[in-house]
Amino acid sequence: MSGPSLAWRAFGARALPYLACALPIALYQALYVNGFYAVTEGWFSEYARLIRTGAVPYRDFSLILTPLYPMQLAVFQTFFGEGLFALHILGIFVTCAIALALLDLLRNFFNPWTSAFAAAVGVVYYESGVAFFGYDFTQFVTLYLLLATVLLVRSLRPVPATGSESKALWLCACAGLFLALALLIKQSNGAIAGLIVGLSSIVVAAAMYRPRAVLLRTAALAGGFFLPIAAVLLYLTVTGAFAPFLADVFVGAARAKGGLNVFAWTGHYYLDPPGIVFHALTALMRLAELLVAMLLVAVAVEGAAALSQRRRLNRAQLRAALRRLVGFSHAPASGQALFISSIALAVLCVLIFAVAHGDYSMDCNALNCIGGMVVESAYVWSVNFYLIGFAVALVLLLRSRRQGAARFCVVAALGIGLTFGNGASAGLSEISMFLGIAILFAFLIDMWVTYLFPAFLPVAVALSFCVFFVEAKFKAPYAWWQVASSPVRTTECADAGGALRGLCMPPDDYASIVGIENAILKNSSAGEEIYVYPHMPIFYLLTSRRPFDNAVVSWFDFTSDQLADDVSRRLRTSPPSVIIMAEIPNSVLTAHEHLFRNDKPLPQRRILASIAALKSSGLIRRIDHVENLNGLTIDVYKRVTQ
Repeated sequence: MSGPSLAWRAFGARALPYLACALPIALYQALYVNGFYAVTEGWFSEYARLIRTGAVPYRDFSLILTPLYPMQLAVFQTFFGEGLFALHILGIFVTCAIALALLDLLRNFFNPWTSAFAAAVGVVYYESGVAFFGYDFTQFVTLYLLLATVLLVRSLRPVPATGSESKALWLCACAGLFLALALLIKQSNGAIAGLIVGLSSIVVAAAMYRPRAVLLRTAALAGGFFLPIAAVLLYLTVTGAFAPFLADVFVGAARAKGGLNVFAWTGHYYLDPPGIVFHALTALMRLAELLVAMLLVAVAVEGAAALSQRRRLNRAQLRAALRRLVGFSHAPASGQALFISSIALAVLCVLIFAVAHGDYSMDCNALNCIGGMVVESAYVWSVNFYLIGFAVALVLLLRSRRQGAARFCVVAALGIGLTFGNGASAGLSEISMFLGIAILFAFLIDMWVTYLFPAFLPVAVALSFCVFFVEAKFKAPYAWWQVASSPVRTTECADAGGALRGLCMPPDDYASIVGIENAILKNSSAGEEIYVYPHMPIFYLLTSRRPFDNAVVSWFDFTSDQLADDVSRRLRTSPPSVIIMAEIPNSVLTAHEHLFRNDKPLPQRRILASIAALKSSGLIRRIDHVENLNGLTIDVYKRVTQ
């Protein structure tokens, strides 16, 4: 009985860091995940409902992303219904899975417990986006890319002297599968990041293994990659959706986003005032201040140890002390890492709970001041860390063929892929940077963990960093293009029903939503087409109405020019029975024109002109007017029978 018992104990010891990492992330999500609702949520829930009712993407409704995400949600709705609360719960599991995959990458280079804390910090930063939903398609792209990288890194082991490489080949095939899933969620991010990660793994394999092994690994990776893509393309071909798929996903998406430019973010990063030199110097100064403080504490510890020995140190002892001071000690420090990281993770949980139930000011204070100063440096640290780290690891790999260098090449390639992939459509963001932040904190803690006390300094900075973002999330859980939900802590929750059951929103907001819903139900019949402009498809879902002209959303960078033109034309010739229109400030339109269209007019302006023409001609009449619903003014119009 001792064998299985020992095996289970070993498994438990390996699993504990994963559980400890997931705990603060799950707690954080649970405390705010149903504490807000924005009327612009529910885009892909409507896409999923259409699929469940027999509609085929691209053929029966427009979609400028690859189709896997709404298909996933359609399956989810089949089991859990159309309610958004169930999706919020799903988001907890997705976000925790991102943290665990990140931990699995970090533990290739750092102590598992140090990695657990650093991964939790990185994911808290990842969640800080102004329109973050744990179940959103961007989170699935990130998760699939992380899982692919985890598998590729695990496949980089020495070739066994006897036997086959079947395990490594299976890992490569599964990695290819996850790269394909990322591509099938979002074509730009998935293609760019997946290509960089996949190619880097092949380059690394070429440096480590013989040609036959490289070819086998490449074939396994390609096989896993093309299998799900072939299945989706076959489905689209059989259903007659292949041609509109090409039109929407490649032509329409490129025009809506102003074309695919993977270097678009670099102009803002390097050229926008005060410039990259200023940001780089500021980031280096802050990092240097932290390193000097850690070094001084380490010197004090070394000095105290030397004085306690009461004898003069010889040259060998001095060299050993210097190696420890610069973080190159190879002394086992698992006990210290467990001690520091378990305390840090426990304190993180306490701070998250305290901020959720407190009312801390965002002004500089003991809890978040340091973290707030670090925020601007995160971009500089991460981007340069990916690029320089990849270059250094590649040189070491070519010189020494070391497994650690090979693994870091693939991990750094993931960071580069996230930067360029996300930068193709959204610039630099938390989605690009969270990996670099996690690596940085893991490095700072792990390299000086033998001293114990110096390692508490980066822990304190990381905790302050987290508190800064947690406090911001509870004050503004959703803020996207002038749409904002109420603060989590102060919102009085209405008794919401239907698809919104379980979500917290102010009673006035819920009453406004119900009023719009009732106006739609009263003035249209089930299954009839209505038009919701530009970003509130939740009203299709709430009323079981069809999107007018297959336009689920008409948002500026999410709608093809062709669809916008079709909608504007059909509005004039065959207006629907009900039109729901949110007033969007002109500054939002001009911002999108500047970001994506070289300041040329958006086709949505023609939609607005068509609605204005219907109003002026008396063909539609306003039947409801709502003000300040998440900051939006919304009008409901009824078609007038001539």
